[in-house]
Amino acid sequence: MLILALGGFFTLSGQNFDDLITPFERDANYSASMEETHDWYLKLALQYPELVQTSVAGHSDGGRPLYEVILSENEEFEPDLLRKKGKTMVFILNAIHPGEPCGVDASMLLAREYCTNKKWRNSLGRGVAIVIVPYYNVDGGKDRSPTFRANQQGPVLQGFRGNGLNLDLNRDFIKTDSYNTRTFVRLFHKWDPDVFVDTHTTNGADFQHAITLIATQPDNLPTPLARMQQGVILPALYQGMEREGWPMCPYIAISGPPERGFYGFMDSPRYSSGYAALFHSLSFITEAHMLKPFSERVEATRVLLRLLTEMASEHGEEILAARREARIADRLRTSWPILWERDTTRSSKVIFSGYEATRQPGAVTGVPRWQ
Repeated sequence: MLILALGGFFTLSGQNFDDLITPFERDANYSASMEETHDWYLKLALQYPELVQTSVAGHSDGGRPLYEVILSENEEFEPDLLRKKGKTMVFILNAIHPGEPCGVDASMLLAREYCTNKKWRNSLGRGVAIVIVPYYNVDGGKDRSPTFRANQQGPVLQGFRGNGLNLDLNRDFIKTDSYNTRTFVRLFHKWDPDVFVDTHTTNGADFQHAITLIATQPDNLPTPLARMQQGVILPALYQGMEREGWPMCPYIAISGPPERGFYGFMDSPRYSSGYAALFHSLSFITEAHMLKPFSERVEATRVLLRLLTEMASEHGEEILAARREARIADRLRTSWPILWERDTTRSSKVIFSGYEATRQPGAVTGVPRWQ
């Protein structure tokens, strides 16, 4: 592994915060390119070598380097050491779909706050270690256009969905066809994250929320983790987002008008969160709303990542205990479900700020469609 910035290799006479202004902050409708993102993290590591390490973790199908960034105090960047110290591991994956890059810019803001806001960093209690993959689909991120997601409200340039083999990486986790995924698998098992987050932007439905969330289907979790997710993390997360001015709802999966309701999303192991859940990680996919301005999507994602990081610290001992219990429970299991069927006899209520839906003839086909 090539280490690009290590504590002790660089000595700086001072810190220049202006160097850490992100491209997004200079233009709220612009997302940092792959090269700009990696260069920015190198600057961060140079200015804060005791807190940041960035390295090449592997390569893409196009032969491009795939980076990891570690945020941890006191030049402690090894997973075994951090585990011994009782740190909770938070793993953030960005730009699996480079046309949905709000997590790229939000993570840069989060990383800078970790380094520059000592009060906030100290408030994380016994602490978390944060691992960020700044730009996962580096091949698709290299190819940017204003038309790859033409109906999305910014940024002005969006990356291409497929990777160097034109694979959709968010369908590749369990089959592992791509070099990107093989690199991810090595990284994931190296860090064994307690909390995993994959950042996205929605397609399709229109509604008022700036961000929605996919949490692992609780029926697919061992009881200790389901109890932790449903009873502790999600209520606190939704309350926190409401408090911060970003009311959130679950990811919208509908087959008709919203008044009919929508169904729970089943994140199978083809998806990142479904894969992570196989290994007892509390796993989430953020879905910022494509029709909201890019600046709002970045800020809502940043707040959500910040809250999840804080919860990973505040409830760290409970999360670690739930994972231990879940592993013991799974070792004792004698049967495993492999097929699932949606139970339409049970439902729950959520607050959803939508719009009234009507059916209008499509301009092209004349066939009625939902508006």
